[in-house]
Parts: sequence; structure tokens; C-alpha cells
Amino acid sequence: MSVKSNTVTEFEKTDNQQQESANPEVQAAFNRYIAELEVKQAEYMTKENPSFIFYHSFYEMIEDLDDKDFVACIKAACQYGLYNKKEEYSGYVKMFMSAVIPQIDANTKRKIKAKLNGLKGGAPKGNKNAKKNKQPKTTKNNPKQPTA
Repeated sequence: MSVKSNTVTEFEKTDNQQQESANPEVQAAFNRYIAELEVKQAEYMTKENPSFIFYHSFYEMIEDLDDKDFVACIKAACQYGLYNKKEEYSGYVKMFMSAVIPQIDANTKRKIKAKLNGLKGGAPKGNKNAKKNKQPKTTKNNPKQPTA
């Protein structure tokens, strides 16, 4: 019994020493990766957005306004959603934008997160989770019974 416990203890010491020696390199690589993602996120935030989501509920908020206020609300939403330009708003535009800005911001953050996750790449080659399951072929006369 004592031989086995000594062997396990020696193995654990060796394993811990290997982990400790690898940790600074792994940590440094991870820190570089995080820094690169933060730079890419900052670059993306300063660019013009090619699109933004304008929900039906946004339209419902302003559909009964007169033409002048309606156009002002649409213009303010587009300026903010496409060009990240925020101005001093008043009246109906201020009320409309107070509801729209948080939603546009949330959508932009979600878009950035998805884009950054896409930059990470997919599953490594050889990963069994990345393989697609092929459907068995069926017979022409009996599609419920596979041939192979």
C-alpha cells in the first residue's frame, strides 16, 4: 500500500511541476489573444455599421407623429445606428431615441461578440464533434428501411 501511495505522490509532483512550468507560457499566450480581441473590438466600434435593426415596435412608436417629427426620428435613429452619431435631442425625438438607443447598443454588442467569436475559428481538424453525421441511404421502394 505504501508503495502505491508514494508512486502516486511522485506522479502528482511531476504533473504539478509540468503544469507550473507550462502555465506562464499559456497565460502569456492567452493574454496576447485577449489583447488582440480587444483591439479588434475597438476597431469595429469606430467603423461605420453597414446596417442596423429597425424593429416594428420602433415604427409603432412614431407612426402617428406629423411628418416633420417622423422624419426627424427616423433620421436620428439612422445617424445613431449607422454612424454612431449621437446628438442633443428634444421633444419627440428625445423620447424616441431614449427607447431606441439601448436596443441598438445591445444589437451592436451582440454583433461584435458574434464577429469576435467567429474570428476564433471552428473546431480543430480531427475533432469528432465537427464531423457531420451522414444519413443512411434508403431504398427507393421503402424509404423507411435503410440499405446500409
